[in-house]
Amino acid sequence: MRLQVRVASPRKVPEVQDRAYVKSAVREAEPVLDQLRGAGVAVDKSQVTLSRLTETLTLDARTGKVEAHAFRFAFLIPNGGQNITYTQDVSEENRGVFGGRIALPPGVS
Repeated sequence: MRLQVRVASPRKVPEVQDRAYVKSAVREAEPVLDQLRGAGVAVDKSQVTLSRLTETLTLDARTGKVEAHAFRFAFLIPNGGQNITYTQDVSEENRGVFGGRIALPPGVS
């Protein structure tokens, strides 16, 4: 079973930043915006466009456990009449059962 949310058309960040599925993308972009500002790019979050976002959870239909997760997004950051495109594509899969022992490291309680 797949659950998916998508921002289908480009939106300025202030228009969508309060949506739960957009908050993660905005949080991930903040350090990049800070680095760009440090490099002299005058950018305000209100100018940034979320050009695409897709988050997909694949669940085991029998157990409801997450089998896979994919999170993809892209921002357009205005600079000098053009755009800097910042993208992230993160995916993860859960396979099998871990047979090892999980324990805290020595000295940690």
